[in-house]
Amino acid sequence: MPSTDGPVYLGACLVFLAVFGLFVLRGRQKWWIVAASVLAIFLAWGRHMMWFTNLFLDYFPMYNKFRTVSMILVIVEWAVPLLAVLGLARLWTRDDTDGARIQKGLKWSLLIVGGLTLLLGIFGPMFSSFTGAGDEAMGLPEQVVAAMQEERASLMRTDAFRSLFFVAVTAGLVWLFAKEKIKRGWLVAGLCVIVVADLFPVDKRYVSADDFHPKRQALAIPMTEADKLILQDTTDYRVANFTLNPFTDATTSYYHRSVGGYHAAKLRRYQDLIDHHLSRNNMAVYDMLNTKYFIIPGEGGQPAVQRNPYACGSAWFVDSIAWVENADQEIAALDNDGKGGGFDPHTTAVVDRRFAPQLEGLDPKADSAASIALTEYRVNRQTYKTRAAQDGVAVLSEIYYPKGWTATIDGRPAEYFRADYVLRAIRVPAGEHTVEFSFAAPHFGLLVAVTRASSAILLFGALGLMIGIGMRGCKRNEENGGE
Repeated sequence: MPSTDGPVYLGACLVFLAVFGLFVLRGRQKWWIVAASVLAIFLAWGRHMMWFTNLFLDYFPMYNKFRTVSMILVIVEWAVPLLAVLGLARLWTRDDTDGARIQKGLKWSLLIVGGLTLLLGIFGPMFSSFTGAGDEAMGLPEQVVAAMQEERASLMRTDAFRSLFFVAVTAGLVWLFAKEKIKRGWLVAGLCVIVVADLFPVDKRYVSADDFHPKRQALAIPMTEADKLILQDTTDYRVANFTLNPFTDATTSYYHRSVGGYHAAKLRRYQDLIDHHLSRNNMAVYDMLNTKYFIIPGEGGQPAVQRNPYACGSAWFVDSIAWVENADQEIAALDNDGKGGGFDPHTTAVVDRRFAPQLEGLDPKADSAASIALTEYRVNRQTYKTRAAQDGVAVLSEIYYPKGWTATIDGRPAEYFRADYVLRAIRVPAGEHTVEFSFAAPHFGLLVAVTRASSAILLFGALGLMIGIGMRGCKRNEENGGE
């Protein structure tokens, strides 16, 4: 599994019981589960079965919203235990006609699952070189790399025989119960022990006791001297922390508004900005994001503060528009050579031509007296005060996201548009005005109403069911007393 800590592991015991379920269950009880599992596995292969993945990406709504295709393996993680449970249920409720079917299913399940693990244990190392993508990059001697590869093969062989052991023990328990040599309770207890003994050690490989910390300790992020120095500034600004990877670590956001951080649902456009500009230290882009402070490694490895005097601030007026035809040109237009050439966010806004109707008839010009100031900042609302002698374009150092964000000027709805690939911009009329941006999730009120109605139906339905069961019990008691 690339870029993850570990594979999806279901356990040899559950896989054996699921295969056993395939043999003992009737068709309509199992084939829909098999179909769902196979579909999920095919989709989880992603680029290894690209024609199939592209089919779903292009024609199935919302599928392209998955963060990673392997997430769909949760269906398999649900389906395999379900098949195992249904197979055991069939074993428990069997009649005289099911004996041969159960014995056949037990035999073939052991041959298939146990035989596969045995083959992997004996011949598995022959089918792989056990080389890793980063082996050469480590620059280790060939003997060390060869030893690592041999160790990987040994681990695979050991795990294969380990799985064979759990399969054999599970098959033995099922056989004993099928022959009525043990009772159901012993079977359940034995399977519980096997499942825990199988899964728990594998889980511990990836999440050990050392990974758990008390909540207070886990949430305690120490404040450095650099943090204290920056927090003396009461104006609006952002921080980039280069004492760590600013785009994979979120601890900086505990004390500051950060240009980095991490979230699983990161905007694609902002990731583009990271890949094309922020990771390449394009200072013009840092300026437009209002990055006033950089935290850098100082003497003795201690964090030190570097102030950026060119940060654009929360909002500013520009005196020119650089029109582009598409998103590729828009992000390319943000290039800056670091020597005063190229994009200057203080004076120029890069705007996609699709927003031209909003700026029709406007010719922004330099106005040294024009001003725009952030007067209120909340996560879901920002308010600005503007003053200008003529109509102009204000760029706001906030992310453009039209699905929920609305703008008003002096309380009246106003249109806004995207500038500089990710930021908001708005046409502001001459004079003094109040510009406000607020966020409300689309159709949020309807969703709340549906959720409350559904909760009420469930609540009153459960109460009604409980009352009905109680009344039926009372009636039965009365009838028994009458007898």
